[in-house]
Amino acid sequence: MKEWVEDNILSNIPGYTLLKGMSETAVGLESNNLKEVVLVDIEEVWQIGFLMERLDDDKTVVICTDIEHGNSILPEIVEFCKGADLLVHEAQYTSKELESHRGWGHSSYNQALEVAEKAGVKRLAITHHDPEHDDKFLANIEKECQKRFSNCVLARENMEIVL
Repeated sequence: MKEWVEDNILSNIPGYTLLKGMSETAVGLESNNLKEVVLVDIEEVWQIGFLMERLDDDKTVVICTDIEHGNSILPEIVEFCKGADLLVHEAQYTSKELESHRGWGHSSYNQALEVAEKAGVKRLAITHHDPEHDDKFLANIEKECQKRFSNCVLARENMEIVL
């Protein structure tokens, strides 16, 4: 699988560089506002993040999709997110739900909050909601998240965030 992604997707990105580590693969590129992409492979579970920087005003947005941290937060992801003006982090599950969804490639709300706290980001938007969670459930989760990280919102369709 990894070779297929490298050969068929990554090799088609102009100017990409592939760096291999012990248990991770990182992909870096610079093109317009997209500064870097990180692709981490831990035990065949791929995590992906995008770092975008607006060059005209030095605003940084990090988007972390389909991240499964495991038993502890991945330090590479925290470092990747350091100081972002906005972190968009997926969190499909509650901590309890995550226990029965290990290996599915997703995070909990608590994990997204922990990344935001450890990375010192200014704002957090949580995305990739579980379709089993209705609007009332998500509104309650958002309130709980805001108690811990006041600049947190759960992303909504057509939502715009001004930096």
